[in-house]
Formats: sequence, C-alpha cells, structure tokens
Amino acid sequence: MKLETMAREMRQQLGKVQKGWLHQKLNRGLHLVLERKEEQWRLAVGRSGVFPSEVEIEICRDAFDVPVDTQQQWLSPAQRITRRQNGKYQGFFLVEMYWREVEVTNVGLDAGIGGGRADDGCGALVADAAVAAAGGGGRGQGAEVGRVV
Repeated sequence: MKLETMAREMRQQLGKVQKGWLHQKLNRGLHLVLERKEEQWRLAVGRSGVFPSEVEIEICRDAFDVPVDTQQQWLSPAQRITRRQNGKYQGFFLVEMYWREVEVTNVGLDAGIGGGRADDGCGALVADAAVAAAGGGGRGQGAEVGRVV
C-alpha cells in the first residue's frame, strides 16, 4: 500500500472520532503513529536505535498533510517516558509534530471576510481572521488549520 493511501485512510478513520490513535509499521523499521484528541493532531515518526532521516520525515509530513509551518520535536529515548510496561518501544527515537485542525462552518467566506483561502471545497484551508474567530490556540508548538465543513 502506498504511504499516501495509508495516510488518507488513517486520517479518515480518526476523522470519525474525537479521540484515538493508529499505529503502522513500514519497511526498514519505521513506525508511524497518528493521534487525534478533538482538534489536536499528532504525528510521530520513529524507529529503534536511530532517528528517522530528514527525507523520511518530509515524505511522511507530505503524506499526512501536516501543515508546512508545524514545528517538529526530536526525542531520544532518554528524553521521553514510555507507557509500555514491556519496554517494547523504550529504545525508539521519535520525531513528533502537533497541530490543530479547527472546523469552521463557512465563517464569512462567502462575503470574503477573514482573508480565507478556499480551494476545492473538500477540506479547504482557512486562514487569518476566520481561524482566530474560531478560538485559535493549541500546545504552542504547532500550526493551526481550519477545515471548511
């Protein structure tokens, strides 16, 4: 299965719930976790023994539609605490990204208010005042994206 297809299916599955996570293991030991907690999304890319490469991270960011300005955090095993009692993921080196996706219901887009950008209508990005009006925020380490519904 292509990464883009897998990413789309994972996002669709999590799009149906307010809280949950999905894990996939790829070739060469690369693990992906996509997590959703209401409007907060997290993508973690990791493997045992060594960090994923910059190229792998960029490919995953693109496949999962992580907003361009989303910051990423590099975590070595010593920098994080695992919840796994069996230690299965203790030696993992992770790169994780957090961002928010706010559902905005046609906030002034028809009237041109808020400087929004609309593309094809299937998950168009909304920027500037429309996102701010929806109550921006987050963990302070990610981007915020509005989805038109």
